[in-house]
Amino acid sequence: MMHAEAISERIVILGREPVTDPGDITLGSSGKEMLAIDKGMELEAIELYERIIAYTSKINDETTKQLFQHILADEKSHENFSRNCQPRNTNRGCIE
Repeated sequence: MMHAEAISERIVILGREPVTDPGDITLGSSGKEMLAIDKGMELEAIELYERIIAYTSKINDETTKQLFQHILADEKSHENFSRNCQPRNTNRGCIE
């Protein structure tokens, strides 16, 4: 949620209205399915944030660029966890 709040604040600063409807949320019926869904969402977010960083570089918006570089680093960390996480014992950080 912290990313959404930071992005929303930046959108307001830039004079626009942030979208407050998250859209459809897909839940898996098993831990394995949930991890697969999460991985796909992380990859989509990474692609989007990379495009935003490229665009903000092009228009010289250093503040927005830095915000999304920070968020991108977090998303890559999440994706790395999802990639390396196999369903197993929950005390190891993964879902059975």
